[in-house]
Order: sequence, then C-alpha cells, then structure tokens
Amino acid sequence: MKNFYSILLFISLTLSGNLLSQSNFTDRTLRNCIVFADAYGYTKYFYPTKKTTQEDWEKIAILGLRSVYQCKTDEELIDSLKIFFSFIAPEIQFTKNDTLVDNTIEIKKRKFYYEHEGFGQGRITTSSKFKNLLIKLTQPYKTRLLHRQLKTIKKYYHVKYDNNISFYIPYGIDRIRKIKNIEANCKEQNYQNIGAIIIAWNIFKHFYPYQENINTDWYKILEASIKMVSIDTNEYKTFEALKYLSHSLNDGHAKVFYKKDSLYYFPSFTVKILDTNLYIREVLPELKNEIPTGVKIIRINNETPTKLIDSLKLFISSSTNQWMNIRIEEDILKGIKNSVFSVCYEYDQKIIERTVIRNKFSNWASYTGDNIKLLDDSIYYVNVEDLAYDTFKKHIAKFNNSKGVIIDFRGYPKSVNILKHFKDTVIQSPYWNVPHKTLFTLDKDLYTSRGAAVRWSISPSKKIITVPVVFLSDASSISFSETCLDMIKYYNLGTILGQPTAGSNGNVIGFTIFHKYKCLFTGMKVVNNDGRLITENGIEPDVFVPITEDGLKNSKDEILLFGIKYIKNK
Repeated sequence: MKNFYSILLFISLTLSGNLLSQSNFTDRTLRNCIVFADAYGYTKYFYPTKKTTQEDWEKIAILGLRSVYQCKTDEELIDSLKIFFSFIAPEIQFTKNDTLVDNTIEIKKRKFYYEHEGFGQGRITTSSKFKNLLIKLTQPYKTRLLHRQLKTIKKYYHVKYDNNISFYIPYGIDRIRKIKNIEANCKEQNYQNIGAIIIAWNIFKHFYPYQENINTDWYKILEASIKMVSIDTNEYKTFEALKYLSHSLNDGHAKVFYKKDSLYYFPSFTVKILDTNLYIREVLPELKNEIPTGVKIIRINNETPTKLIDSLKLFISSSTNQWMNIRIEEDILKGIKNSVFSVCYEYDQKIIERTVIRNKFSNWASYTGDNIKLLDDSIYYVNVEDLAYDTFKKHIAKFNNSKGVIIDFRGYPKSVNILKHFKDTVIQSPYWNVPHKTLFTLDKDLYTSRGAAVRWSISPSKKIITVPVVFLSDASSISFSETCLDMIKYYNLGTILGQPTAGSNGNVIGFTIFHKYKCLFTGMKVVNNDGRLITENGIEPDVFVPITEDGLKNSKDEILLFGIKYIKNK
C-alpha cells in the first residue's frame, strides 16, 4: 500500500495553508463533514484492515476532515474522498448517483469481511461460506435450488447519501492490508472537536441495539452535534455535544464523562420533582435548622426550576420520564467544589432565600441500614442493596413465621438467587440479545446470544417463602433490578408496589475518545418475558403508590408505609 505520509502532501495542497476557523464554516462545510463521517464509519467497521488501533482511527478522522473541509462542490468532495480513502480502503468507490458501477462479483473466491458481536468485539473472517451469506441477502425470496444456479451476485453495499452522492463498500475483499505510518496533529482543536463527534456518532449509529428508541434521523442528530462544536474550540463544548448525542439515544445507561469536568459537588440536600414542581427532599443535619424538607423551590440562582429542567433535558439520556427526572434531580444541583448558589423556596406562606455551598462529593445515598430487619406487627423488611444471598437464606424460617415480607428493589440487588425462594418451579430471566453486525446483514435486525446463554434459568429452592410478599419499586430500580422485577411480575412471585422502574436494561459498554471523553451506552437488547422491550415503559407496578408533597414534608417513605399496610390487610 502507498505510504500514508502521501496523504499529508495532498491535504496541505488542498488546504493551501488555511486553518479551520469560525469564518469558513458554512452549510457546504457541514455537508462535507457529514458525508465524510458516514464514509469513515462504514470503512472503520466494515472494511477489514490489519491491526488498526483506536488511536490510528482518531488520526484518520482528523486527516479525513482536513482533506474534505474546504471542498466547494460535490465534485470536489467526491475527488477528495477518492484520494483520501485510496490510502485506507482502495476498493471503496465514491461516485455521483448517475454514475454506473459494475456491481457483480464471481462467487467462487474466498473473501475477508468484518463480523461484530456487539461493539468492540469485531473480528475479521474469511470463508467460502461468504458467498452463501451474500446470496441470502441479494436473493432472499429465492429457493435453495435457484441459489445454487447463481454465478454472480452483488459486489457492493450501496450507501446513497442523498440525491447526488453515493459510495460503494465491497461486501468482502481478497486480502486485508495494514495502514502504515499514520501521522496527524491531533491537537488541532476544531478538527478534534468534530472528529470526536464523528467517532461517537458512528458507534451509536451502528451498534446501539435499541434503534427503535431514536426519534430523530441520524443525520439530523449528526448535523446538530457538529454545529455545536463547529465554531467553538472549547473542549467543554465538545463534552456538551457528546452529551447531546447520547441524549438522542433515549438510553438510561448512556452517559458521557470528560476528564477535566469539575462539576461533581453538591449541597447538603437533595431535591424531588413532583409533576412540574421541584421540592427539597432530604436535608443533611448541618442544614436541618436552615432549610426544611418538603418545601417548593421557587428559584435557583434566579432561574426558575422549569427553565433549568428544560435546559438539562437536552443533555440527559433516558427512555422514560421517571429516570429522566432522577438524572435531572442530580444535575440541577451539581457544581464546582465549594462553589455557592442561592436557593429560593416557599415556607409558611413566605418566600425565603438561602445561600448554600456545594461541598459534598455525591448526593447519591445508598441504603445504610440493616439489610434485614423486623418491623412492627411481625413484618420483615429486606433491602436488596449489598445483601448477600447466604444472609437472606438464613432468614427463610423466620420469614415464614412472620405476617409477611417486604423486599425493597429500589436500588441495585447483589444476587438474583433470592428469587428461587418464592416459587416451586423453574423461573427464567428476560432474553439477552447482542447485535450481530456484518455489512451484508446491516439492514437486518439480527442478534446473537450473550455467550452461551440466551437467558438465565433459576431452579427452585426446597425452602419456599409461604407468607405474603410485596416487592417495592420506583424509578431508581434500573438494569439488573429490572431483570429481577420482570421475573417477579411475569412469574407472579409477589405483588409489586410503588412506581414504574427506570426503563433501561442490558450490559453497559463504553469507549474513550482522544483520552479525554468517556462514553457509556447500553450494548445489549433485553426482551422481557412477555415479549416486550423494557425501554419507554419500565416495569409497571401492580399497585401504583404516589409520592406526595405531604410525604416529603414529613420525611415519610410512602411506598414502604403502603407496603406495610398492604401486608396487614392480607
């Protein structure tokens, strides 16, 4: 292959020494970036290259942006793409839509192609079976006899960017090449900003398994994200654009971290969103005499809660309103260590304003009481956070001598094995589906199992709990907790009381860009036992229990109190 340094000469001649600046970013430039972004993603994930590292691909993104940035027409853009990708993926063709391309290939030869089981597990495969896979794609409704009679099939996967530009990626190539001597100045901030967006966008576009969650066209999402960073060299703006990208997934697991982010500190109180209002929820002892619980917040730093909530929604990812609210309740208070802000609230028919300091590293409080305790009237309370299975098992006899058991799933359980004590038959988990991606199945909704298991099977214990059991849920029940609650609901292991869960399940995966930004998202599609996706709904409780302003004012755990009352009535 030609030396990759040759690209630098081509790029320098193309740009004529002009640097990326605010003044030269136009709609034409935006179009150039978007077309390059699409070609970059298909090449990176579906055109086999030898041992090309993530750092190499980051440099390729920057070099590619340089090469297309100042193209003034589609003809110039196509020529620039041809030259640039000839050094990386020479078999890819870039054309205008009216150009005829020979799209047939002999099926006798073995071909190399990429296979992905989820994100980050791509492998290059070569096999004579390649022809059978292509035949199934190009002739999906033909009989097997007709398959054997075919001598040629389609050679390329056709990407039609719009009414003017197309590119063709070969389904398989005869041999794989190594891209050598990739050098680029990755410190050119504006190119790096747009490059970071292009890298993340392609990963989400090709590997996010819940594509039905996407409410906006992928290209519109990319366009909006690039515009956010196109005229701003501030790295924090790129951080915000990446958060906007993850917001577009509507994925409760999706989150973006920036290594220079310092907004991790909170005041000594938490807040709760009820309907469209914001209330003080819990207050730590140092503020008990200054700020009461349950009061409605009027302003934070002279901004109304409604305005602050709406501004945060564009940078938080969630498939449900309930989980979105939890994320907002955290983000609306956070800031720099020891920074101060004013909070204005309504108390005793008066408007009171306080200045508070952010000096707590986190406002997320995990359960700190006893995991198993006896409540009044011989009712046991069990909190699943950090509850060891052996500890739970030792209490089975005591549970069966009580009036009932309350199992609190408003958090993250440590073990699923406790569920084997609520039914004397085998119970099974939801279905685990990992996206299976190849270029010739890219337009199909194909999945492979998670390792060797499509789902878990849990055999019953000989020790079954026979007294009434209720399970508590709310929006803080997410992921593994929702796996358990789906099994509880489907197999009727007890009554679920509380509020809908977060609505996000599946293994979390992530990637890093330029050693600065870390992005997380859900990498597995989980299908509940009843065949529905958990996204957009969460697990609905059997009995809904509202959270009220009175409950906040009096520091009541209304869901737990309802659970106690429910068992007493049983």
